[in-house]
Amino acid sequence: MLKSVLIANRGEIACRVMTTARRLGIRTIAVYSDADVNALHVRSADEAVHIGPSPVRESYLVGAKIIAAAKQTGAEAIHPGYGFLSEDAEFAQAVQDARLIWVGPNPASITAMGLKDAAKKRMQEAGVPTTPGYLGDDQSPKRLKTEAERIGYPVLIKAVAGGGGKGMRKVDTPADFEDAFVSCKREAVASFGNDVVLLEKWVTNPRHIEVQVFGDTHGDVVHLFERDCSLQRRHQKVIEEAPAPGMDAQARAAVCQAAVNAAKVVDYVGAGTIEFITDGSEGLRADRIWFTDLFGRRRQGARLDIRRDRLPPRGGRALCPDGQAARHCDPGICGGGRVQPRHAGGRGDRGRGGAVYTRIYRYRADAGRGRKLVASTPCRTAQGAGNDPAQQPAVGGRGVGRGARHASGRGRGPGCHRSRCRAQAGPRPNQSLCA
Repeated sequence: MLKSVLIANRGEIACRVMTTARRLGIRTIAVYSDADVNALHVRSADEAVHIGPSPVRESYLVGAKIIAAAKQTGAEAIHPGYGFLSEDAEFAQAVQDARLIWVGPNPASITAMGLKDAAKKRMQEAGVPTTPGYLGDDQSPKRLKTEAERIGYPVLIKAVAGGGGKGMRKVDTPADFEDAFVSCKREAVASFGNDVVLLEKWVTNPRHIEVQVFGDTHGDVVHLFERDCSLQRRHQKVIEEAPAPGMDAQARAAVCQAAVNAAKVVDYVGAGTIEFITDGSEGLRADRIWFTDLFGRRRQGARLDIRRDRLPPRGGRALCPDGQAARHCDPGICGGGRVQPRHAGGRGDRGRGGAVYTRIYRYRADAGRGRKLVASTPCRTAQGAGNDPAQQPAVGGRGVGRGARHASGRGRGPGCHRSRCRAQAGPRPNQSLCA
């Protein structure tokens, strides 16, 4: 068992890692820049080290300062959180070379899944289904346009180094292709420093399905079933619901097994998220589910308190502090023990109940105090000032199970045939998600 860990991040993710570490009796070390002297993650840690001025390129993105802080404080491990240096294979290798424990995928895995085209090629070689498209090295506009016509419009142009909705353009007709291509490459260079793109067939009625996986150092991988993340705003998830509505046993088995296979292809270690796109025009069918990406999501995987909320109603069993399905694993996916690939389940294929996670956008400043909504599949997204395009998600909601109530206190809201909602004290949102 670890005795100390340095969290090379800030804000919410750092606080969540500290919460779990504290529950396990692990000493926590924070790092901070000038801008974060009084930040919550600094005050929550057992020890904090100043690593530089406010610009992240002079503080949180300087790997040498992070490693020096770990050495100075006697930390045994470094947890990168998400963003910043979490997907930097060179930093991960430097941590290991410094004889520290890297809490995340090994450097080779990070490299293998770092670019979308390389990751998809590896998945294809391993027999994991991928979205029809073009992954070739010829990046000339003429070749790409020819491939788009072969694939069939509409198509999606995607930056191979992209993420978060950046570097993506939908093209409906050949006449629109060149402008979209130039725009996509320009944004890719500005955001990621890499203008290489790939093409994918545009799925007209898509469903976004994610599967959480855990891999150990013995080559074993388990999954924690699927969640539906289709309700998005500006390519950012707003609602995550588990289990995925409308998914039958055959489709569930196919997507979960594909996720396990994908993680094994890159020798994945730790918590990760495998993303799939499905064609929902004829229901969720096993032959219409395609791999799109694999993320070393400490944002998802390390937030075990959120997983603990989600799994009891979904699978009927709790999640252990070290990330195991309770009573179904030998000691420690995080401790290096061998995992038994038996997954939590409940009565019937869907288990018992369900769970949901929400991103709450900024509230209207003059609304005063009221009730905050945590809900599953909403009938429509909120509109108005609280959903201004310039505003980003502020906080996350918690998982809920059976017996929860609508924000009005009267049970389920009108038309919410699947909603399981819960009212909480807090600011009043601009409009109920289930109104």
